[in-house]
Amino acid sequence: KNLIKELKNNGIEPLITIFHWDLPQPLQDMGGWPSDFIVETFAEYARLCFELFGDDVKYWVTFNEPKQICLGGYGQGYNAPGISLTGLADYVCAHHVLQAHAKAWHIYDQEFRAQQNGKVSITIDTPWFEPDSDSEGDQEAAERQIQFTFGWFANPIFNGDYPEVMKTRVAARSAAEGLNQSRLPEFTDEEITYILGTHDYLGLNMYSSYMVKEAAEPIILLIFNILGYIPVQSLFFTYIYQTACFNNFFKVMQQNPLVFAFC
Repeated sequence: KNLIKELKNNGIEPLITIFHWDLPQPLQDMGGWPSDFIVETFAEYARLCFELFGDDVKYWVTFNEPKQICLGGYGQGYNAPGISLTGLADYVCAHHVLQAHAKAWHIYDQEFRAQQNGKVSITIDTPWFEPDSDSEGDQEAAERQIQFTFGWFANPIFNGDYPEVMKTRVAARSAAEGLNQSRLPEFTDEEITYILGTHDYLGLNMYSSYMVKEAAEPIILLIFNILGYIPVQSLFFTYIYQTACFNNFFKVMQQNPLVFAFC
């Protein structure tokens, strides 16, 4: 509270991130983000934050870079807790993160918004993916990568449910592996409705862009190659260019959110 007070005394409007990858070890010992208990646990933590700090804080981020939490922490293992269960634990983690985000947003909306008058949302990290050519294959590959990277978390919140290409592609791979259901969890109709619209703005972290082209591939691959694209080169496009690309992307999604871009 002293830090928040000092910021405001100096004309700085605080924005608080509720979760930035720092899961307490006892909760990880109980299973962490792939375990469903975590949804209610996070919601109660968010409620406490709103109670303690909400009178002085008008901007909240439920999760910073959920892809890094799930893909990095439970899929490819390059972030804590270092678990490598790609295409399984990362999908379940994301499922619970989205549910936890929505629950926190609804708590604020129903219990705190009228008095505190703040804004709550999520910050998603993603590069921009530009097709290497005008070919249909390259354009589809770039769009597919955007949906698997950005749409994975944005689509349930802004449009409802996971991107269609993500659902169909993971389901097809799962069937080819002999599984009787998709490795990508499904939301119920009630969950889709509950998550949809849980945003007051969009936090967007952008650091680079990629030129991509279509890649031929067999039906069964390691899941991190599920997207069927080759990154031709990494480009540090200008902030203006990336923002223009995403503005157009939002229009295609029939959305026009308030965007806080962190670069």
